Amino acid sequence: MNLQIFMSTYLMVDTMGLTFGHINSWRPLSSWIRKVEKI
Repeated sequence: MNLQIFMSTYLMVDTMGLTFGHINSWRPLSSWIRKVEKI
């Protein structure tokens, strides 16, 4: 797993969530990210 790709994707999603103010909508992505980390 390329950590650089993971971090840039996480930061992009986080920025988008904050920008649009839909942080609750993005929370399911946290469980998806945890699933990816296990790989």
